[in-house]
Amino acid sequence: MYIIFETDFRISTSEIAPMMMYITEFQGVIPDLHCRTTRCHRLIELHSDKEIPRVVCKENLSLGVDYVFDGNRTTYILDFDLYCDPHRANLLSGAMLLGSVVSIFTGVFLFDAIGRRKSCMFGASLNLVTTLAATFAPSYFAFFVLRVLHGVAMYCTFNACYIWVLEFVPRKYRALYNSCSMFTYCAGYPMLVGICYVIHDWRHINLAAFSLFVIIYLPVLFLPDSPRYLLSKNQDKACKRVLMRYAKLAGVPLDLNGVQLIDNISGDAAPSFKTRLFSFWRERSMVLETFVVMYGSAVINILYFGLNYGWDTFGDTPYANYLYVCWGEYLAYVLMMFVGQLIGRRPSIVSACGTACVLFVVGMVDWTWSEVWNLERVVSLLGMMMIAIAYSLRFLYIGELAPTTHRGGVYAVCTISGAAGFLGPLISGVITNKRAKLGVFAGLAGTASLLFLLLPETRGRPIPEKIKEVSDRRKKQGLLFC
Repeated sequence: MYIIFETDFRISTSEIAPMMMYITEFQGVIPDLHCRTTRCHRLIELHSDKEIPRVVCKENLSLGVDYVFDGNRTTYILDFDLYCDPHRANLLSGAMLLGSVVSIFTGVFLFDAIGRRKSCMFGASLNLVTTLAATFAPSYFAFFVLRVLHGVAMYCTFNACYIWVLEFVPRKYRALYNSCSMFTYCAGYPMLVGICYVIHDWRHINLAAFSLFVIIYLPVLFLPDSPRYLLSKNQDKACKRVLMRYAKLAGVPLDLNGVQLIDNISGDAAPSFKTRLFSFWRERSMVLETFVVMYGSAVINILYFGLNYGWDTFGDTPYANYLYVCWGEYLAYVLMMFVGQLIGRRPSIVSACGTACVLFVVGMVDWTWSEVWNLERVVSLLGMMMIAIAYSLRFLYIGELAPTTHRGGVYAVCTISGAAGFLGPLISGVITNKRAKLGVFAGLAGTASLLFLLLPETRGRPIPEKIKEVSDRRKKQGLLFC
């Protein structure tokens, strides 16, 4: 019963992440252009739709004289005069990924210092404030800063909530929980598409998202903190209250009065941040595994966002395109649920990255059979499915690798990959040669696949509680660098 309850909580929050990440892709949709002069008509007829902005700006056509935009849609591209400045416009799409850098510092201090629940509430509150403020952003700079703060809020909330719930779930249900959480992550795509299909004013889109987020975040107010976290902080009585509360919810009689849950009953304070940091650097196995997942997460984010941003330019409308992405990711997460449980976490993530590497190499072949479809596009869709498997599985993998005493800090440090993810859209936009771009993607996926081989398998094994258990696990599995 409590597993269902906690999974329902996760379902109520995870769809916010894709909505916040890709909302600017819809807010920045440029209205249809209508020519008023013969010169404009002649230029437009000679070029494709994708080339129109470049031609209009290069030929110095005058807005209001040579052409006008459809008045039924507003966009920050026009409000902030970005039509002829695509690089600044692209920065807004990836700005929230920069917020992950700040979320490193907030996460390191918050997740293990004040707890999973309070960290989640902090991120949720910040997300609501910045979403509402973005509705009234007066300038490009203000909107950019708010997008960065969106990134801080999203990464803080997403990671804190994930750790919070993962520490409740028994080992045999972890893969199922991870898949369920990612299914609801995908639900954010059609929710965002639905809002933006109905509402065409970019500020009103923000306001609608804010109203929806208020409803989605309500469960945060009613759930207690993680018992594992409370034990790691020597909060014996608080842990008992949480366990007895969930036992009552499940209809199981449980009386923990007089039961000692913590070996040390001296009342000593939990280890300080400085103590935990020193213990981290002294444990060689912990340092190795953390840096491997940092690099792997960075690569996965670069590929995930590099492939995902820009679907609005594929086909006729961004609405259909992001629904295609949604169904592709749904299929990937269904595969992940079975593969991750059958062959294990490490083989799954190694295979996903390795397969993506091979697909990107194959995609270098120049083969086009229609105006929209070509081998590169098909390979990108299939590669996106492989990267989506790795993207989802690494959240579960990191949670099972890190000990409870350091789990929040490790998650926070690994969100530096969000900053690396900022490079994904830039690589896709700057490297115009498809073979060069796919070559970079293949190299990144291949190296990540090889490095993940250094990590232990965690399927069906207990989550480590203390940092010493990390090196013991590596010794039992006969891995290098114990």
